[in-house]
Amino acid sequence: MAHRWNVMAKGENIRLLHIMLVMFVLSPLSACGLSNGPIEGQVFEAGTHKPIAGAIVIVRWHGTYSIPFADTSSSCYHVETATTDAQGHFKTPAWTEKSKGFLFSGDYWVINMYKSDYQEYRPPSFINSDEYKKNVRFMEPFKGTREGRLEFLAGQRGKECGPRDAYVKKLLPFYRELYNEAKVNAKTSNDTKIVDSLHYSLDDLELGTNEANNKQTQGEYGP
Repeated sequence: MAHRWNVMAKGENIRLLHIMLVMFVLSPLSACGLSNGPIEGQVFEAGTHKPIAGAIVIVRWHGTYSIPFADTSSSCYHVETATTDAQGHFKTPAWTEKSKGFLFSGDYWVINMYKSDYQEYRPPSFINSDEYKKNVRFMEPFKGTREGRLEFLAGQRGKECGPRDAYVKKLLPFYRELYNEAKVNAKTSNDTKIVDSLHYSLDDLELGTNEANNKQTQGEYGP
């Protein structure tokens, strides 16, 4: 019987330790923080190698919680945007924010680009190239149909990460461009549904979810 109680007590101690570690990880440490200097790079057109001006570049930082006695989990915790200049150059702002705990580590960042009538292009084995490591990226003219382009635009959403008040203003120009391009290309009722969904996403970001839902209830995004 004593052995049984010892085993139960040991199990309970492990469970309590696990809970304490999780609580500690979720409590930010004011003594240290997450930060990163500017991310610089250049965007070219695939094939011609001409610099692409006016492309919106979105950089998202991802990290990992390494919690003992639990599965490792990853999350996107910060986003910055920039617009390419006449030579295709971009540079994101430097930033600093509160730590997410000493068991959280920032691992890598992901770069996405958007420009009207273009799509991203990644050459074979590009991820292992020196260009990739120097944040050189490529885009190409969109080769699909008008309907395909609208579906493509709808799929570009979901770049939000981190606290809402930290990404709203940064992503608004991107969402506005998605909506404006879709609106220009829409011709059929199915096209209009995609435009309405992008309009809702834009309003949700700019006005807030409650206001976007109110507008939806009032029929401002179509039936």
